[in-house]
Amino acid sequence: MSEAKEERTSAGQAWEDVGRQFRSLGESLASAFKSSWEKEETRQHLEKMQAELEAMAAEIARSTQDVVDSEEGQKLKAEVEQAAQSARAAGQQTAEELQPHLLEAFRRVRSELDQIITRLEREQKKDEKDDRASVS
Repeated sequence: MSEAKEERTSAGQAWEDVGRQFRSLGESLASAFKSSWEKEETRQHLEKMQAELEAMAAEIARSTQDVVDSEEGQKLKAEVEQAAQSARAAGQQTAEELQPHLLEAFRRVRSELDQIITRLEREQKKDEKDDRASVS
């Protein structure tokens, strides 16, 4: 296995582990919520925890947006757009450069096929002529 593939696999496994940990945390929290929901004090704690989790999610969203809006984020976005534009231009240029060569190749193939068809037709006519001559 190549080193790059091993790194991707390792990174993928690490993210899977993180996902499993989040699922496990979620299951534990759900179990704790469910088992203690009947108590009023617990409900108050849970409501406070929910508000804190919502605040954490909002802060993560703000931080993510800050990164996107940051100079580095904008620079990365511009670089990605430039790379996409360069790839499109390179693809168009390659297609334009290949078009005459492909056209010539197709013309050669067509010419060769025409020659083969003509030869086969001549052979077929000759065979038909020989068949008639042997019947007579």
